[in-house]
Amino acid sequence: MKPIPDIELLQRLKSDEPDAFRLLFDTYWERLYQVAYQKLRSEEDAKDIVQNSLIRIWQRKNTLDIKVSLEAYLTSVVRYEILSFIAASIKTKEKQEQIARHVLPDFVQLVDSLQVKELHQHLDKLVQQLPEKMRRVYLLSRNDDLSISEISHSLQLSEQTVRNQLNTALARIKAGLVEFMLLLLVSQYLQCPVPLFCLLMIS
Repeated sequence: MKPIPDIELLQRLKSDEPDAFRLLFDTYWERLYQVAYQKLRSEEDAKDIVQNSLIRIWQRKNTLDIKVSLEAYLTSVVRYEILSFIAASIKTKEKQEQIARHVLPDFVQLVDSLQVKELHQHLDKLVQQLPEKMRRVYLLSRNDDLSISEISHSLQLSEQTVRNQLNTALARIKAGLVEFMLLLLVSQYLQCPVPLFCLLMIS
C-alpha cells in the first residue's frame, strides 16, 4: 500500500475517520517499536510503550499541533513514554532487575566523568549507611582485600557470620547503585532533543 502523506493522515485522524487509527498503526508501529526495543530490550515492554504512545495520539488527535514530521513527533512521544516507564520502574524491584540486566550495560558506556564521580560518591554514601559491623566487614574485604578467614580473625566473628554480613552488604549496595543509575538514566532521557512543548502536550 502506498504510504499516506503525514498531512493527509493527520487530517483523517482529526476527522475521526474509522480507518485513521489503523493507518497510523500500520504506518508507524514497526519503526516506533524498534525505538522502544532498542532502549528497553524487552519485546513486551516495547509493545506496551508503542501502544500507549499511539493511544495518546489518538486521544489528543483533535488538539494536535505538530511543527515537525509526524514520525519525529511520534518518536518524541515514545521517548517520553520510555522515560515515564523507567521512572516508574525505579519503584518496582522486578523492573529494576530487568532494566539493570538489559538497559544499564549499554548506558554505562555513555556515563561521563562527572557521572562516574557521582557514582563513587553515592557508593561511599551507601557504605556509610550500612550497620557498623556490616560496614567493617565490607571495608576489610573491599578496601583491605582481606579474606573471609582473615576478617573472621580480625573481628572475632565466625566465618559464616562474615559471609552473611558481606553478602548482605553487597546486596544492599548493588540495589542502591542500580536505583541511582536508573535515576541517571532518566536524566539522560530528559536531555534528549525533544521539544518541551511536545512533552507538555502529551503529559
